[in-house]
Amino acid sequence: MNRLTRVALSSALSVGVSAAAARPSSAQLVSASAASLALGDNYTALARGFSAVNWNPANLGMPGNPLFSFGVAGRGAGGTDPISLSDLHQYSGVTVPSSVLAAWLSRVKAQGGQSLEADGSGSFAMSIGPLAFQLATNAYERGKLSPDAVEVLLYGNAGQSGTPRTMSLKGSRTEAAVTTTAAVSFGQGVDFGVGPIDQHLAFGVTAKYIIGNALLLGEDAGSQLDANPLALDVQFPIIQSDTSFGGMPQRGHGVGVDFGAAWSSGPLSVGATIQNFVNTFRWNTNEMFFRPGGALFTTTGTRQTNFDAMSMTAVPDSLKAKASALAAEVDAMKFTPSLNVGAAMKVLPFLTATADVRQELSNGMRFAERTHVGAGAELRLIPFIPIRAGLAAISGGYVASAGAGLELLFFHLNAGIAARKTEYGQFPSAALTVSFGQ
Repeated sequence: MNRLTRVALSSALSVGVSAAAARPSSAQLVSASAASLALGDNYTALARGFSAVNWNPANLGMPGNPLFSFGVAGRGAGGTDPISLSDLHQYSGVTVPSSVLAAWLSRVKAQGGQSLEADGSGSFAMSIGPLAFQLATNAYERGKLSPDAVEVLLYGNAGQSGTPRTMSLKGSRTEAAVTTTAAVSFGQGVDFGVGPIDQHLAFGVTAKYIIGNALLLGEDAGSQLDANPLALDVQFPIIQSDTSFGGMPQRGHGVGVDFGAAWSSGPLSVGATIQNFVNTFRWNTNEMFFRPGGALFTTTGTRQTNFDAMSMTAVPDSLKAKASALAAEVDAMKFTPSLNVGAAMKVLPFLTATADVRQELSNGMRFAERTHVGAGAELRLIPFIPIRAGLAAISGGYVASAGAGLELLFFHLNAGIAARKTEYGQFPSAALTVSFGQ
């Protein structure tokens, strides 16, 4: 197996990561504006109208907030690393040279495994003056294959050296989840002056109801491929919300509350939010299913498998330790508080600069980076065609983004793209927003 075509390799990596492994956020909502992605998600002080639900409800009471707006938005990102999809594409339909396979495996070993990351989200949001509503669905998938697992995929049981040895698959993991959130926001502001300086101060609140639609969590518990005698021992227990994801049943729920404040004077505006100041969301593991994920194959003819799903309330004593370990991880998958602070300034009549700092205050379920420090700029040489760019340092890497928009009367079309590096590797992302409003 030291000479694989791109097609075979692509299939092996995809199936391997999805089955032995499957994005992580402090926020249940998603940005309803592609402009925020184009600015590197540095948008806390700029968001107005329907986009304020996600970023800062206090902005609904700030100058520039429209009388009416609504929008439909979508975001998506995905890829594999360090063996990327573009790497595989280069060898479409041809044999992968041994030197390339060796280079790929070297990169995998240096990174500690082969990662898969994918996420998608969609939302509908609208605002009427100081009141706004958003309905959003988030989905993510993160997985990892151990270096030995990748070596088996690339070279077979003989490995890179050509001499069979024991291969450990431990370190492979999968985590995937789908949640839906309905949120209502209200912001109220007041004008006041300090001497000749006019100022505006606003406060806002967002109330959320979150539903956990689907969950899949699995982690290798010590699988290995033995060389002498040849045997494959699989130990990959899985906990999942249902035996089929059709229909997206409710397997978790809770409520959350965000608070925000905003201030502006002249060309400068500042905003701050505490997201998930209160959040009671929990997955209900008692309504989930457990798959032991055990299998044994030997050259002597042994064929044993145990992948049948069973209710978490009916797990036998011999498997309770594995099931309880996964259930404890699921119990820790909560939405935790996050502090966000942002500022924006109109530097020139046609140039606005913005900056954000965000920090998740404790570990929990993730749909976004735990730390974010960044800045962005919006240029309007042509008033109805904004051009945007942003850069941010995030936990595990960075985000570099750009985008543009078309704003004609009440119709707004915005697009953004970003290159994102996280602890799971380097991945592209994109967003498109169609919105209407003043």
